[in-house]
Amino acid sequence: PHATSFLDTVATNYVSVLQDGCAQYAYLLDCDGNVIDDILIYRLRHDDYMLVVNASNADKDWDWLKVVNGDEVVIDREYPLKGVRETALLRNLKDPDHGPDQKVGIALQGPNSRAILQRLSSNVPMSGALKQMPRMGLMETEISGLPVVVARTGYTGEDVGYEIFVHPKQAPTLWNSVLETGADLGVMPAGLAARDSTRIEAGLPLYGHELAGPHGINPIECGFGSFVKLHKPFF
Repeated sequence: PHATSFLDTVATNYVSVLQDGCAQYAYLLDCDGNVIDDILIYRLRHDDYMLVVNASNADKDWDWLKVVNGDEVVIDREYPLKGVRETALLRNLKDPDHGPDQKVGIALQGPNSRAILQRLSSNVPMSGALKQMPRMGLMETEISGLPVVVARTGYTGEDVGYEIFVHPKQAPTLWNSVLETGADLGVMPAGLAARDSTRIEAGLPLYGHELAGPHGINPIECGFGSFVKLHKPFF
């Protein structure tokens, strides 16, 4: 029940304005304004959010979220009493202890991504919902008969693209279905280096390069200061 308040405290954007089925970009910053990570926040419903972080920062992010949630760290040097008002329930969906709720992500990006997903959808209403989904929108549905969260987000700068969150044991089935169903539309696997070339073209920052790194580059310096609401509690 305190998820919104917690995220509004720990993230730089206005989490409280999100509606069900919407996502937003934000940052995790330490008490000196250094970038811990840039993240996407997905609102499934009013008391249930999903955060997607950089894989290389997952452990560090998880540790930060836990200590802020437990009021175990100073988040504002000038006002050390600031912190979360109530504790939220945090779950690491990479942890096998969460069983059916575990999630991994597969990105399907590019002009034919919608057509491929529509082929994989099991009913006409689902196909229509995909067509109408706005950028930064999301929904819980089924793809190839598998329960998934589908979001119109991505890290390639493509106008049309999706990220699909599925249970890790079902990810190979989904992966193979996408490749088979989209073969005639040109779908192909791509690794991180290929993905990074497209994010550079789109001007999207990357942690360790345009964000943070040895020189401590911050969101304002990389041109994304609008996602840091400076009059929020400690930003």
